[in-house]
Amino acid sequence: MGKFLAPTVCLCLYSAVSLGACDDSFVAKVRRNFGYADGRNEWSEFVACKQYPPFEGKSIVAIAKRQAGTAIGDSETMGDYNLDIALVDNRTATVLKHAFFKRRFLSDGYRFDGIEIDTANYAVAPNLRAFGIRANFHIDLGFTSSQTLSLVIPSGKTFREVLSNADMNIIFTRNWPSCRNETREATRTLAISNQVTHGYFDLIVRETLVDTRERGDVKKTDECVSSVEHKETKTYILRFNGRHYVVPVNMREFDCRIC
Repeated sequence: MGKFLAPTVCLCLYSAVSLGACDDSFVAKVRRNFGYADGRNEWSEFVACKQYPPFEGKSIVAIAKRQAGTAIGDSETMGDYNLDIALVDNRTATVLKHAFFKRRFLSDGYRFDGIEIDTANYAVAPNLRAFGIRANFHIDLGFTSSQTLSLVIPSGKTFREVLSNADMNIIFTRNWPSCRNETREATRTLAISNQVTHGYFDLIVRETLVDTRERGDVKKTDECVSSVEHKETKTYILRFNGRHYVVPVNMREFDCRIC
């Protein structure tokens, strides 16, 4: 395929601030509208709420709740999590659109750390804007964590995903004694291209991969100093196949190197 030179719209930053209606009483009303009992276990249920600019006076509410009977061992946050997503009226807490995704997040090796709503302007098609659901995971061995991004669009009275579980941040750390820790981190940002496939704009993911290593400070023997040993960049193109965006194999098969 030829070199890709299409203009892009960068979506490198997203706001993490929830405003206005997304207080505890508002979320409690929405939970009741979903049929959940009052009271929330912070380890088995994660809530995100954020006002949604394209719909004035409306908010997006997302609830990831562990499915009964799927807890793994004595872990407080491992198991299968269902996901509710709703567009909600800020004044009345009335649910205007709703989608339920069964076993949406499967946490059988990594601990599930919750979700965030990303309302950057993901204009995936003319007159069609998606929003993002970011999911966070970690594992206790060393310090390993990841964040995935899914894109969701309105569809009548419900929502549907057009991108599922694209890894956007990955960190692997190997912990050694005596200032020898090694870390590999991949940070990815998403941009919208003006190239179109099956009616949807292509997505461009740019990756920065950094390897760092700790060494003892020769001047201060009790301190560790980190230095970058390797840095590279990559670009991936995600195209719509008529149902959803396809994540390339080489983007999914991340080489952690230090695992």
